[in-house]
Amino acid sequence: MPGKNTTIELVSGVGAVPDDPTIRKNGPKGPPDRVRWWNRTDRGHTITFTNWPFTTPPGPIHVDPGTKSDWYDLYASTPNGYYDYSIEPTINPPSGPPGEPGIIIDD
Repeated sequence: MPGKNTTIELVSGVGAVPDDPTIRKNGPKGPPDRVRWWNRTDRGHTITFTNWPFTTPPGPIHVDPGTKSDWYDLYASTPNGYYDYSIEPTINPPSGPPGEPGIIIDD
């Protein structure tokens, strides 16, 4: 059985939706979950992780306006925890960001 697919939307004036989804390693039961970003804005954005939790080599994730990124598979040996990332240019509301978005990694 494949892992769960999670799509995070980038929405102008709102931010990442959902902003802190839980992505599971799924242990010995099956493959890890995977994630992608859907840019719902009219401008390209770059996503940069502080710590890289995926199987592919680390690097910025570029998402053109109106498009979806490739899928990023969670690396099964990634330690559990919170993995934050930045979105440039920002899409946070004018009142200021509630904090950087991220993904929560769990078993």
